[in-house]
Amino acid sequence: MFEIVDNNGLLEAVPLVAGTGNFTGLGLLGDTLYANTLSGELYAGTVDADPALVKIYDYVGAAMPNGMAIDNNGNLYTVDGPITGLPPAPQVLKLQFNPSDPFEVVEQTVWLNSSLQFSNGLTYNGEAFFITDSNGTGEAGSVRRIDINSDGSAGAVTTLYTGAGILDDLSVVGDKLLVSGFQNGDIILLDQNGNVEQQTTPATFSSASSVQAGEPPLFSRDDILVTEKGLLNDNDSNVGNVLSVFRAN
Repeated sequence: MFEIVDNNGLLEAVPLVAGTGNFTGLGLLGDTLYANTLSGELYAGTVDADPALVKIYDYVGAAMPNGMAIDNNGNLYTVDGPITGLPPAPQVLKLQFNPSDPFEVVEQTVWLNSSLQFSNGLTYNGEAFFITDSNGTGEAGSVRRIDINSDGSAGAVTTLYTGAGILDDLSVVGDKLLVSGFQNGDIILLDQNGNVEQQTTPATFSSASSVQAGEPPLFSRDDILVTEKGLLNDNDSNVGNVLSVFRAN
């Protein structure tokens, strides 16, 4: 995992973790950065002049922690996305922290364990969560909205969008949703009712994974940052393994 910095006009990737790992979802709470690993670990570190992340927690009973999002109360939600039929079922886990220590997890609960098949990304718009899901074989990928009940529990799950191919990540941009198509190598801009507003052609990217709007000073807010995974379990080839900047003409 890396921090992208400006080194005399050249962008440079600076490691945030000693060694390597299969890192998946990222989340930011104040100046604390959190990162999941597919092997079930949660890392965290303070975003300062010399950031570094260390393991702070081992998920209990999780299969494949993936995307994460943080709500207005500082609770962290993680997609645990194995295929339906394999234990545990696809679920969303909720972590609560010590209010005075963002590195201390005090409780893990299952927030949602129904209505999901093969989930990947998770994001939050201040009112509801949005999650990418699919059947795991690529015939159909979906974006679903998860409402939040008044007591904080998971409410209704509504499918907003369905298209061909496995979807990976998604993020909120204003009143829109940016979605990455892992299988088709594209990105999709949806309104929050699930209507397609824009979409790149297939194979624009090599297995599009994370997707995020840019922010100054390194990027323009009109930039779209896309991590291209390329081949699974391959971290060295020139097939994917890059961070790309997409700019509309």
